[in-house]
Amino acid sequence: MSLNGIELRKKLVELALEWQKEFGVAPGILSSISEFDAAMLLGMKESDYSNFMQTITAVNKGFDFKYNGLRYQIKANRPSGKPGSTVTNVRKARNYDFDILIWILYNTEFQMVEAWSWNVKDYVTAFDSKETLRPEDMRRGKLLFKNSNLQVISTKTVHKNSKDTKQYTFEGLGKYVGKCSFPYEVVKYYVEKNKNITFADLKRAFPDGIEMSGTPVFIQELENVSKKDLIDGRVKDINNPIILSSGEKIVVSNQYNPTRIDYFNKVAQKLGFKVSWREK
Repeated sequence: MSLNGIELRKKLVELALEWQKEFGVAPGILSSISEFDAAMLLGMKESDYSNFMQTITAVNKGFDFKYNGLRYQIKANRPSGKPGSTVTNVRKARNYDFDILIWILYNTEFQMVEAWSWNVKDYVTAFDSKETLRPEDMRRGKLLFKNSNLQVISTKTVHKNSKDTKQYTFEGLGKYVGKCSFPYEVVKYYVEKNKNITFADLKRAFPDGIEMSGTPVFIQELENVSKKDLIDGRVKDINNPIILSSGEKIVVSNQYNPTRIDYFNKVAQKLGFKVSWREK
């Protein structure tokens, strides 16, 4: 079975990061990744994007793809994580043969941190006479996406509450894992012990409760996960979903601050899980 775009993207990023680790500099995948991400962010179907890109060359002039009759040009930045790689400049459009320009900022792991759009008229008015563009310039446009759980600081990406080093386990797991993986392990174990559980029963067992703005609910069916959440890896292990006896594929959010993980642990304890934790 052929891989879908999200799976291909994940493999491409993994390979690029391995290359960077071995040889110091990541291959130039940013253009391909950002164009795909932008199309998905806009709601374009993967099949439509694929069909359009079959006739496009790497040096296509003016725009990168068309969607709903509009021509989109994509610009993106990603810090490598090395000293001096802080994002300070944004590449300026060399021509104005587009309708909408989208600028995307990534972290070192090619996760989308923020995305902003400009229509060509406003872009020309604001930047035609400027020689150098910076991230703060692009942020004057229309906000399309922002991952509030990631911040790009200097050459490092840090999660809010990054000082939380707790690891969790429960009786029967046999290992300690971080707060982003722990709920997945709990739900997986619960399904294994309740062979015929339905998705509705699972949702009742693990009610959504405390939610973080812009993040996935605790549990959802894989087919209903938004493309933004898939692109940014905000659900745990999409390549190994939890499969119910009905065949339904379930994924679990991996977005947890201390308040949300505490709530989840209380839910797990009510279900009989003996939860404990340690400092890493």
